[in-house]
Amino acid sequence: MAKSRFILSALAASGVDVIGVGPGDLKSSAAALQESHEVPVVSANIEGFRQFVRLRAGGSRFPVVVTSVVDPALISSDFKQVPQPSDPIAALKKIKAQAGDDLLVVIIYAKPQYRAAMIESCPGLDLIVDGLSAADQPVAQMQAKPPVVANNNEGMFVAYLDYAGDSPDAGQRFLSSGFMRATVGKVKEDPEVKNFFQQWLRQKQAGFVEQKEKNDPSALLASGEEARFAGSASCRECHHEASRSWSEGKHANAHETLSRRERGSDPDCLACHATGSHGIHGVSRPPASGDDWMEGVQCEACHGPAADHVKNPTGTKMPAVTEDTCIQCHTAEKDPGFNFTRKIKRICKSKG
Repeated sequence: MAKSRFILSALAASGVDVIGVGPGDLKSSAAALQESHEVPVVSANIEGFRQFVRLRAGGSRFPVVVTSVVDPALISSDFKQVPQPSDPIAALKKIKAQAGDDLLVVIIYAKPQYRAAMIESCPGLDLIVDGLSAADQPVAQMQAKPPVVANNNEGMFVAYLDYAGDSPDAGQRFLSSGFMRATVGKVKEDPEVKNFFQQWLRQKQAGFVEQKEKNDPSALLASGEEARFAGSASCRECHHEASRSWSEGKHANAHETLSRRERGSDPDCLACHATGSHGIHGVSRPPASGDDWMEGVQCEACHGPAADHVKNPTGTKMPAVTEDTCIQCHTAEKDPGFNFTRKIKRICKSKG
C-alpha cells in the first residue's frame, strides 16, 4: 500500500472529518486523494475534489461548511499531470452563497498578502485556517476578522478554538484559542492508528533493505565520480582527542537510537542517523565500507568523504563544518532549541 493511502487510513481512524487539498498534496498524492473514500477531500478551486462538506457541530443548529482554496501562483511548472486551480476568490464567493448562515471554515493555501486579499474580497467567512504556516508553534490571530489559526508545518503543535455556539454575531462565535503539542506521552496513542503506522514502517523498511541488497557499494564507487569515505577509524589515527570526544557523544550512537525504535532501516531517518546516506557536501554515493551506509553520525557525515585526505593529509584539506552543515538535520522543526555556536564546541573539543 502506498504511503498516501496509509496516511489516509490513519487520518480516518483518528477521526479526521475533512482534508483540504494543498500544493504539496497535488504534487505527491493527488490521485490517491481524488480516489479517497475514507475521508472527504475538498477544494473549492481545483477540479476532481468535492467543493465543500457540511459537518454537524455538537450543540449547534448551524452546520459547519468546510472548504479549501489554493493560490494558483503556488502551483509551479514542475507540477505536471495535476489539476490546475481556478480563481480562488470566485470559488469562495460561490461557496459562501451556498453556505448561507452556516459556519464557513476555509483552509487557505496562500501567502499572507494574497490571503488577506481573498478575505477582503469574500465577506462573511467565519474562520480561516492558514495552510502555509511554517511556524515552530501555531498561529492564532483571534482579533482578526475572521480569526486566523494554523498548526505548525509538521503537525507537532495543533491549534484549537473554543466555539461559542450560535451567536448572531459572527465575531463572537469563537471565545478563545490555544494549542497543544501532539507528541507521544502527552497524547494517548490510538491502537488502530499505531497499527497503520507499523504496517507502513515495515513495508517501507522492507523495500529499502531489498533495494540495498541489490546494490554493490564498491561497484557504485568504482567510477570515481564521488570522493570515497574512509570511516571514522581512519580519522582516529591522527585526530585522537576529537575522535575520543565524538565516540563519547550522541552522534556516535545515532543509529542505535533508531534500532531501539525498530527504525534502523527507515530511509527517511537514515539520512540524518547514518553516514553517507544523503547529500551533504553534494555526496549521494554510499561509503566505501562493507555496507551502503556507516552507522551513526561519523566524522565524514559533517566534514565530507575523507579517503583522499587520508591518503594525502597535507595536500587535501577537509571542508569546514558550518551552521549550514548542521541545520540540514538539526532543523527548526526537529530540534527547535539547536544552537550552533554552543553545540559545535561540545562535538569537537579539540582539533587534534
